[in-house]
Amino acid sequence: MANSESISTPAYRANWRSHAIWRRIFLIALLTYFPGVAALGIFLSAQYQTGTILIVIWQIWAGLLIISGVRIGAFRCPRCGSLFFARRTNQWPYHNILARSCQTCGLRKWATSDPG
Repeated sequence: MANSESISTPAYRANWRSHAIWRRIFLIALLTYFPGVAALGIFLSAQYQTGTILIVIWQIWAGLLIISGVRIGAFRCPRCGSLFFARRTNQWPYHNILARSCQTCGLRKWATSDPG
């Protein structure tokens, strides 16, 4: 991908902003999953006189969780272009979604410029 000299500060910020949006979507969807599905399911089931709507709501909410989780896990480092939260150790991939720095080049999370 791109080397560290070709990535400017605005590009770093844009990458981190995208990551923050997907992270926020995931956290909101996760925290509101059970109350949201239950409330919408009860309300819409009463409106439409069917329980099928609950399954549809559950699938949409689960899909949102899966898509946003995959987007977070597949976030690429603004500096080196590798997966930020993953690296290969021997033959097994190592994935740390709570990492504070890139698992490949060491760029600190939320850094807006190349420190070195």
